[in-house]
This record gives sequence, C-alpha cells and structure tokens, in this order.
Amino acid sequence: TACMETAANITGAVCTANDVRVSKAYNGNAIRSCSNGESVNLTLVAELIAGSKERYDIGIFVAEGSGENAAKTGDSCTRTFLTPASCNLTAVNSGELNCTEIANGTTECDVISFTAGGPFFNAECDDDPDDICGDLQQDIPAIRVFNAIVPCESDAEGLLKINVCLSWDNNKSDGGTVKPSCIDIDQAVPGTKSKCNCEDVTIGNVVVCDVSASITTNPFCSDDGSSQYELTPNITLSEDDAEVTCEWTFESTTNGNQTYERNCSEVVNVRNIDLTGDGVSADDNYFVTFTATETKDGVSCSSTSTITDVVLSTK
Repeated sequence: TACMETAANITGAVCTANDVRVSKAYNGNAIRSCSNGESVNLTLVAELIAGSKERYDIGIFVAEGSGENAAKTGDSCTRTFLTPASCNLTAVNSGELNCTEIANGTTECDVISFTAGGPFFNAECDDDPDDICGDLQQDIPAIRVFNAIVPCESDAEGLLKINVCLSWDNNKSDGGTVKPSCIDIDQAVPGTKSKCNCEDVTIGNVVVCDVSASITTNPFCSDDGSSQYELTPNITLSEDDAEVTCEWTFESTTNGNQTYERNCSEVVNVRNIDLTGDGVSADDNYFVTFTATETKDGVSCSSTSTITDVVLSTK
C-alpha cells in the first residue's frame, strides 16, 4: 500500500506538527523479540491522541521499509484509519492504554475499557452525514489495533522502533466540492501539506536482538587418518552477560542427519565432532547449520548460519 505522500498525491509535506500523535504503542501478539535487519509481524496496538482541539479524518501510515521518513516518502506502508465511526457518543469505544515497565527496560500494556474495532468518535454527523471516517476529540485517547509487517530496527535503548505518519484535517467536511466527505481510506490523508506528524515510535515490549552467528571451517586429519573439520562458531551478542546456546545440525541428502546442542557461553572452538552416528557416514556431502540463541531476562533471540558441501572422507 502507498505511503503518505503518494496516497495524498503531494510532495514536500512538512510533518512536524504535534496536533495528533501516537502517545503509546505495543505489540499485541506473542512476539517479544526480533533480529536486527529482519522483518517482524506485529499486531500494533496504538493509542492516538489529539492535543490541540478536535482533529478530523485521521489517517495512519506505518512504514514497511527502512529509512528516514519511510512512512512519508517510502514505497510501501501499512495503512489504516479510524473505522467504524459512530454518531452516538455513548457508543464510542475509544479506550486507554496502561503501560508498566518490566525487566530489561521493556514495557507491557493493558487495554482499559476498550474492545478492538471501535466504534470511534465522529464529529461530523450534523455537518456531513455521509462522512464515515473517525475523528479525535481533544485529549481523549483512541486505540487502533491493526497488523503490520515492519523492519526490525532498534531505538537507542535496544527496543523496536517503527516509522509512523499520522494525517488529519483541521476542518470538518460538509460533503461539498471544497470539503468533500471522507467515505473510505482514500480520503484519510492530510488536509494540507502540514497536517501530518511523522516520527519514530517505540514498541516497548519488543526487544531488538543483535546476536549474529557465522562459521569458520578448517579441515584437518585426525589421529586415525580420517578427515575431520574444525568448526569455529563466531558469535556476537546483544548483551555481554546473556546466556547463549548453540546447536549444530549436519544433514546429508542421502544419509540422514545429526543434531548437537552445546552451551556456548564460553566456547570458542568446537572440535572433532563425531559424525559416526546412525545414518551419518564418511564420503558424503553435508549441509551444516549453526544456530546461536541468546537469552536474557526471559527474552530469546536467534541467529543462524549455514554452509554447504562439507565433505567427510577417509584419508
């Protein structure tokens, strides 16, 4: 889906106004970590608030790619708006987030008085009955829940950050040519080039992991004359004092596989791995997978490295 400038058919938007902002956000599914540089699937729970008077026809753009201002000028965004909207104020289900800091600097949030899906506040019922796009009352939060695939990128504290643009109009619609009705997501765009706010938003309950794993190989002959491989795992951790476990898998397309689990907190080299188990034999090509998993404060992150055509042969 198009990002904000493309969706609004504008260029040079100046999105520094703070009229509407994401005041809090967290991930509502089970994911609590991601590996730096990969993509992560989120169920975003975002609390929106208008700090200066009512704002109308709110649009939300979340960048699916990396880069500064990606939600404004990027190629691909997750896009949504406040729908459905209700003219019955007693039915409006805006909600509020209550967030608490837990271990490792992360936060977990509870949703107060809210069921996902609205309905949201509609300020234009009398002026424009055809308008169906949700609006924001001043200083009254509204929660929007939606799915997004975002790049795993870290803020300064090691938590997931996403790039978000919010758009709005300062004026109510009246159904005319100058102020047309907002009848679907295509009209939930900035009223002018300055009616937007683009910034990075921290997802406080998802940790970005920077653990990386690679393999260095060095063939050598063992005492019995058979060919073996010295396999050196190269591990870079996000946290120096984290626990690390390593798993090696040697898979042959013809003779089966073996898996070895090792604690790698202090390991530098893994030598002379015995590949004489059932289904594993010499004179064959192996696909070797090395996975390092880092765990700290209940959060686990993994990185995998693979090499192909490791040949074991007798000499």
